[in-house]
Amino acid sequence: MHHKGFSALLGSGSVFAEEETFGEVMSEIQDAQISNEHYLRRLRRILGLMETQVVSSRDRAGFVLERFHLSYYALLPDWELYTGFDERLARLNCLTVLLSIPEQDVARRCLDRKDRAGTSWTEDMITHFGSREGVLDAVIQSVRRRREAARMSRLPLIEIETGSASWSDYASKIVEVWDTLHTAPPNTPLQPPSGACGFGQS
Repeated sequence: MHHKGFSALLGSGSVFAEEETFGEVMSEIQDAQISNEHYLRRLRRILGLMETQVVSSRDRAGFVLERFHLSYYALLPDWELYTGFDERLARLNCLTVLLSIPEQDVARRCLDRKDRAGTSWTEDMITHFGSREGVLDAVIQSVRRRREAARMSRLPLIEIETGSASWSDYASKIVEVWDTLHTAPPNTPLQPPSGACGFGQS
């Protein structure tokens, strides 16, 4: 989602795309030889970059994370693995935006996506989970786990249901909330960020 307001909110910060924050985690989690330390390495790297940039920046340094610890929890649901990351994100005054899909739309939006037509992605997912129903159940469970993780997180949360696919409206809402957090006076229900803001998305 693009919005003209993102640039001002980012300042000298960065957008970390899914390839950097999530990468091949979905396949790595299937490998019993991979340790949790290795599995979580991207979270450590990105957070380190954010913290360094906030300290060194002379102006505003905002950040957008396309996926982060809530997405990891959806695959490996042990909150103790993520509490340290969550605390560091809270110190950076980050916000979680959870984009959710109505369960009745999961097949159309996830398994039968038009942008994946002509690829083997759908067939590969069905092979991996054993059936179409298995894939859909896994996606629904993933969404539910993200909500579960969001309840345990210290970060402020807004959830946007994306059933209408009104992406420009969703982008405007995110910018509005982010800007409000940045400019709101202290002691409001959602504390204003003092530089960084991160987004976790479903």
